[in-house]
Amino acid sequence: ATDAEIAAILEHVPDRYRALTSLMLHHGLRIGEAIALERDDVRIEHQPGAALPCVTVRIKQNAQRISGNDGTYMMVQPPKTRAGYREVPIMAADVPIFLEHLEKYAPGVPTVLRTTEGVRSAVLLTTTASGKMVMDTSYRSVLNRAKETADVSPDINPHTGRNWLITRLAEQGAHLKEIGRLLGQDDVTTILNVYLKVRAERTTSLMEKVSMALED
Repeated sequence: ATDAEIAAILEHVPDRYRALTSLMLHHGLRIGEAIALERDDVRIEHQPGAALPCVTVRIKQNAQRISGNDGTYMMVQPPKTRAGYREVPIMAADVPIFLEHLEKYAPGVPTVLRTTEGVRSAVLLTTTASGKMVMDTSYRSVLNRAKETADVSPDINPHTGRNWLITRLAEQGAHLKEIGRLLGQDDVTTILNVYLKVRAERTTSLMEKVSMALED
């Protein structure tokens, strides 16, 4: 996805799901990680003299869709690997999205969750309008409608943000282990061979930089 396509999706997705979309498309969270985030997993730190606070989200669990005799539901479970436990800083450009979400859409009452350790209640960061945990299938429908309205590539999906962020981080000179820490991915081979892409416009800009160096 291009920067413009992601921006268009964020503009057209329903307000209630904008922070959730940012977590996936701009910050590389897996869909289950984003859905399972609790209100207490969001830390806001006000910096003296800064126009906006710093926002960080803590990843400690994910939600997986389960279908059984008692219906279909989201099961909350721990990350599959130690790398899944991590903190992800929210980029400054998206901080207003999270501040607005916390003020207007973050629920004030707990939601009953099914977990691998039994049933418990928690205040989630994002819920449906009726206060229930978001189903991954329901969110994909929301995203599909936003893509259609925004007139962007139909191939964009919740996982696209991992490709986008890893590529952008690499372009900024991030080390593979730094990228893996942000994305919760400890296999650098997977980062290189699966997620890391080359933007077409990037090769043009690189050649322009080489040309400028020759002129110097």
